[in-house]
Amino acid sequence: MSIKIQNLIEERSKVAGEPLWLQEKRLEAWQRFQDTPSTDTDNETWMRTDISKLNLTEIIEGVASQDNGFKIELDFDKDVQTKGVIFTDIKSALLKHSDIIKKYFLTKYPLKDTERFLSLHTALWRDGVFLYVPSNSDIKTPFRIISNMKSRAGNFPHSIVIVESGGRASVIEENYSDDNGSQVLMGNMVEVFIGEDAELNYSYVQNLSMSAYNIPIHRIYVEKNGKINWTQVDVGGRLTKSFTEITLKGKGASSNVYGIVAGSGKQHFDISPVIYHQVEETKGNVLIKGVLSGSARSVFQGLVKIDKAGRKADSYLANHNLILSEGARADTIPKLEIDIGDVSASHGATVGEIDSDQLFYLMSRGLSAAEAQEIIVNGFVEPIILNIDSEELREKVRNIIADKLK
Repeated sequence: MSIKIQNLIEERSKVAGEPLWLQEKRLEAWQRFQDTPSTDTDNETWMRTDISKLNLTEIIEGVASQDNGFKIELDFDKDVQTKGVIFTDIKSALLKHSDIIKKYFLTKYPLKDTERFLSLHTALWRDGVFLYVPSNSDIKTPFRIISNMKSRAGNFPHSIVIVESGGRASVIEENYSDDNGSQVLMGNMVEVFIGEDAELNYSYVQNLSMSAYNIPIHRIYVEKNGKINWTQVDVGGRLTKSFTEITLKGKGASSNVYGIVAGSGKQHFDISPVIYHQVEETKGNVLIKGVLSGSARSVFQGLVKIDKAGRKADSYLANHNLILSEGARADTIPKLEIDIGDVSASHGATVGEIDSDQLFYLMSRGLSAAEAQEIIVNGFVEPIILNIDSEELREKVRNIIADKLK
């Protein structure tokens, strides 16, 4: 199959009119994927998430040979184009802005835990979005991305977001998929580059079908005094293994990562945020909340990594979970790797059921047990939802979570 897929990759790249540097990168990535050992449960990163039922061979062949079946919609204030803003699909951007994309596209070597799927993504990706916000541009209206996967095999969209020095912007991304009864893989990747004194609010919501496997990779780089506010909501998919890697590269860079996992039935979520403090006086904050019913399971493997140059770094890692049924389970493994003493770094985690006193109090006021539980769950996740930069999407998320957990 290897030669067949290689030929398909090369042929599609040429037909699409992609630049030679991208064709070469695709073929190198395919070879790297072939050379990388399969993911197995002996690897600590994957030992709590079993993807052995994922028919990767069939999916790869389907993605490489079939029409992509991927629909993407972009919504934004067109007036911002007069400021030099570029917001378009990445295929169009490759034809018009190849030099800019080449400068940023997968120029950083991945953390080893994502190498195999990142190589596969690099070889097979087709769709995605390109957003460029010039220096000192303060864009008030959010850029909105809505995607729907219709493929019977899967998709590997790739997006690049660049906010130059002094820029301000907000992005809202929603991922959905049709349930056609076949196993599919979403291998989404987003690369974000935040310049000096720039700030980006990014809200990511995925509600894929129950036949979907979801392995997204989000990689964010923040320069001096830059800031990223990242909010992630995972409610869909049969299995999710999510990597969010934030590198604080410049002095004064900061990041806030907020997340919600809402699982029911036999869903499995494995959330792995990494905050990498490379220089002095950087700040990182992670807060992920999980709500689980049925026999759903969540795994949190957050990591704060502080280099020797990370003097006076300030970082906090937290994961809190509500268990709504006997069959549900949450594993929380926060980790710190610190190579210097002059820092402030800590973590916290909780797993528990709904407080019986709270439930009794609400029921004594005339609410049913289900109504009381819904109010408590809403109160638990609402502080995270409020970070989403769209009231319309906030309300949509509230309704999705309420419907899932009834």
